[in-house]
Amino acid sequence: MRLPTHYAALGLMTLGLLLDRDAVASAPLRSVTVTLSGTVATNPETGRLFVMVSDRTDKEPRSVTPITAAYYFNDASMEYAPFFGQNVATLRPGASATMSGEEAGYPFSHLSDLPPGEYSIQAVLHRYEQVTPAHGKTIWLPMDDWEGTQFHLSPGNLYSDVQRIKVVAGEGFKVSLTLHARIPPIEQPADTKYLQFRKFRSELASRFWGRDTPVGVNVLLPEGYAEHPDARYPVVFHMGHFQEHTPLRFPTREPEVTKGPAATGSPRWIWENWLAADTPRVIVVTLMHPTPFYDDSYFVNSPNTGPWQDVLMQELLPYINREFRTIDAPWARVMFGGSTGGWISLYTQVTKPESFGGAWIYCPDMVDYRALAHTDIYKEKNYYTPESYKWLQPERPYARTVTGGWSVSARQFGQLSRALGDKSRGGEWIDAYAAMFGPVGPDGYPVPLIDWQTGAIDRRVAELWRENGFDIRYYLEENWGIVGPKVRGKLFFLCGDMDQFYCNNAMYLLEDFLKTTRDPPYEGSFRYGRPKIGHTFHGLGLDPWPFAMLHEMAAHMRKQQPAGFDSRQWNYP
Repeated sequence: MRLPTHYAALGLMTLGLLLDRDAVASAPLRSVTVTLSGTVATNPETGRLFVMVSDRTDKEPRSVTPITAAYYFNDASMEYAPFFGQNVATLRPGASATMSGEEAGYPFSHLSDLPPGEYSIQAVLHRYEQVTPAHGKTIWLPMDDWEGTQFHLSPGNLYSDVQRIKVVAGEGFKVSLTLHARIPPIEQPADTKYLQFRKFRSELASRFWGRDTPVGVNVLLPEGYAEHPDARYPVVFHMGHFQEHTPLRFPTREPEVTKGPAATGSPRWIWENWLAADTPRVIVVTLMHPTPFYDDSYFVNSPNTGPWQDVLMQELLPYINREFRTIDAPWARVMFGGSTGGWISLYTQVTKPESFGGAWIYCPDMVDYRALAHTDIYKEKNYYTPESYKWLQPERPYARTVTGGWSVSARQFGQLSRALGDKSRGGEWIDAYAAMFGPVGPDGYPVPLIDWQTGAIDRRVAELWRENGFDIRYYLEENWGIVGPKVRGKLFFLCGDMDQFYCNNAMYLLEDFLKTTRDPPYEGSFRYGRPKIGHTFHGLGLDPWPFAMLHEMAAHMRKQQPAGFDSRQWNYP
């Protein structure tokens, strides 16, 4: 008797499940038990427990560049530590949590997938704090403590000693680690003649979060600033991620003089060019505005993350104008940034056009969501596999090399996001978009765009992002009659033809629209680095970077300054 097809399939599925259970039951157990020491904790801890491994012996695993960029560039020059993550709730001092199959890892899914070898192993607990934001729902989040949402650096996080283990094929292991130390606070750098570091409480962000929330300003002063006490200067904002480094990576002390010309891009070269007589005398500023969901806020007003554009306009700009001798006028206030910073520069210029005089937009995050991470999120159902293939469905790429080879698939990026944390708490950028651009969910956490388990895209979320004005090409096209006259001649785009994250594809779509504008024409520019130029500031037509860009910005500002304005005060030799 032949069973109906669906019964046969069910029987095979059941048999498969039984076989899988037998395989799991017979597999050697690999487990890591982590105990919270009572010597460093007096209260229960809730958060994300990470176990990190490395084949190096000279560094702790948490110190082997475990920044997320290294994970998804997947470049041989960028080393990282594989890790496994698992939530823990109210872990009491002296109590333990065990990873033994429920954890999520990257690039290996579970401890059982760790290949044979000898490893250093270490545990880190990324602490969550209970907060009640302005939306009124109480949630647990990894509140930033001036580290830029990086679990391996966050002050107060707990970590263990390092143990060495040997993983043998077909054999299990049991490891016990103890969280016995806390990461210390991050010290603010000391001021120098050229560099000033500021940190202050944001009233608006603190009110939103119900706790003190700081913001920061790192300032690079021009040569002659102290010697010209009556001079005032234009401001160049470097928009982007949490900027641990100094503006333009200017050295904190004068580098040694080299024999012969300093190498382009070296600390000595940057120092000499900044002090050179023909370098525009401008103030360069980086801004620090981290959130629990990412290492920056994208400077948007959001029901999940807070009123960050208001923080920029009502707190940060007035603070800079008050503390430093700026020319407080839109024509003397320009921006640049790459990737996240490129998107911020474009969004800020477009939505606050009366306040800024121009934006140099490098390899921006996707500016058209018909090409978000190589996906049209308004039409496609699944992020992991495209639908336009009849038979064989290929995996979608997330990142590529500049020669066109894949480096990370969309599914692997989803695995990374799941391993870092759930409920948008992993600190990665598509989850960050959900927090910044979308609604608050019934549980108080952001409503996700993508189900990382299956790859399914929630088109309702995509449409909300667009309706909220965060698809910038769509926003410009819908509002050009109002916005166009205010951004005319102020938008300058630069991108590599082989951007590792396909950002150029979205830029082509925006360019297609802007080139059709007539009333008024946009009168900006698009420059593409070719051939084989990736996600970068270099090779895009403004080299040597950043000084060619500063000269172009200065010329642009001189054109915009009011008639009769004496620009010699910021163009002295």
